[in-house]
Amino acid sequence: MTLLVIFAVAFTAAMLSSMSGCGTGIITLPSWLYLGFPLPVAIACDRVNSCFWTVLAARNYLKDQRIQWRFLLPMTATGLLGAYAATLFVIGIDEQVLKPVIGGIILALVVLLACRKDFGTTEAASCTSSRAISLIGLPLGYYEAFFGAGNGIFATLALTRLKGFSIITSLGYYYAMAFVWCFLTSAMLLGKGFYDIPLIVSCLWE
Repeated sequence: MTLLVIFAVAFTAAMLSSMSGCGTGIITLPSWLYLGFPLPVAIACDRVNSCFWTVLAARNYLKDQRIQWRFLLPMTATGLLGAYAATLFVIGIDEQVLKPVIGGIILALVVLLACRKDFGTTEAASCTSSRAISLIGLPLGYYEAFFGAGNGIFATLALTRLKGFSIITSLGYYYAMAFVWCFLTSAMLLGKGFYDIPLIVSCLWE
């Protein structure tokens, strides 16, 4: 019965996320916690599954474009520092302390998306330097590591406003970076023994 619930939740989360862009974690993470999985295990499950689809999404969005490696690599590296710090935070903190924080983030996202349905979807020309914009990777990587829901919206907002990228290009760069950040987080959590194989396999619907 638990596996059937996991299948249903993962499938529904993926379907709604594809329509809204808010991210599967806003549905899956609270669900895994409700089912009794420890917080690091729930996060590890979501990050492992993110590794499978973010790399494909990045390829699809960027396949016909010239990659700006001088922008992508520094921002990815900066985000890795954030992801590393966030994963250590998740491993070391009492999950009873972090659960209310995640609940607050979910509530804030719901309110934000309800009030600003165009949030992160507008484009603007800009000439902000790649070196300066790479610093944005730090909070994005940090957030991606321990929750991630809505991070695509935040990244799109930053890249369209600060770099003048199109929405499609912004999403492509975000997914490329998210793959690296999720891979690091997954490796760290799995290495510490925070995983549940049936949960991870069942969530491949995402």
